[in-house]
Amino acid sequence: MYIFERDGFSYFQINDLNGRVEAIIGKAGDTYWVLPAGESAVHVSAQASALPDHVVRVRIYRGSGFSLVRYGRGEDASWAVEVDS
Repeated sequence: MYIFERDGFSYFQINDLNGRVEAIIGKAGDTYWVLPAGESAVHVSAQASALPDHVVRVRIYRGSGFSLVRYGRGEDASWAVEVDS
């Protein structure tokens, strides 16, 4: 993961193991968004949706006030920005 900051905005770039961009998440204050980037269509949500019990949750990054987590693996994985309460 690469983190960029510019003009008060933070950007979190997620790469796969081969170095290809999978997604970029932008952050300004308490607002998060996903930028169109990369070759694959990675699904990133502002909150985790209902997932089967067997799906493994992996925290990829923990920042100030939020975590980026991945549910599952491979092309079927879902990513979520989870804001600390």
